[in-house]
Amino acid sequence: MEDKAKKKIKFRIIFFKRAALIIFINIIIPSFVFSQGVDKTNMGFMFGLNVPISWGNLNGNYKSGWNFDMNFEHTVSNSIVLGGALDMSNQPGSYTEQLQTISYTKDVSMKFVSLDGYIKLQNNLAMENEWQFFLKAGGGFFVNTYGKELGGGGYTILFGPGLNNMLGRKGKITSGIEYRINNFEKDPVTQLQFKIGFSFCLNPK
Repeated sequence: MEDKAKKKIKFRIIFFKRAALIIFINIIIPSFVFSQGVDKTNMGFMFGLNVPISWGNLNGNYKSGWNFDMNFEHTVSNSIVLGGALDMSNQPGSYTEQLQTISYTKDVSMKFVSLDGYIKLQNNLAMENEWQFFLKAGGGFFVNTYGKELGGGGYTILFGPGLNNMLGRKGKITSGIEYRINNFEKDPVTQLQFKIGFSFCLNPK
């Protein structure tokens, strides 16, 4: 009986050792070799189309313009990323002002500059040539201008999905859709941004 029990214990030990070795070779090693992994810092940029959704209590007509951002991100776990970005957007259009009984309309370019912080949920162990889906949410503070004049500021709420294509340990192509709520005076100004860009890993090894 004791020999049978010893054989069972020995078999289980061998089984678990082999299983651990298989997992290490087939999952753990490829994750570090081909993915960007955990505890990595990325720097990137994105640009694209900025579509006005609502303009709150601002009088005027605004058209779609451009947006551009520079971002830094750090992976803190297999599924969580913390990041920050400097986001800039431009909206061409016309703005109507009322001075007592006289109103006049002038062509202006409205710009928003926002400093954002955010969190992303994504698979940070995605490997080379794989797609990396993410969900993003965050907020920040913004200032806006009308032409060359400072218009005001407030706080921003942002959220949206995105999709990256992993090029390896050193970089990835990034894309996303971002809904931005700029709380300006009493009524929010909302924008929908379509972005594409590139992100570099600063510590790939």
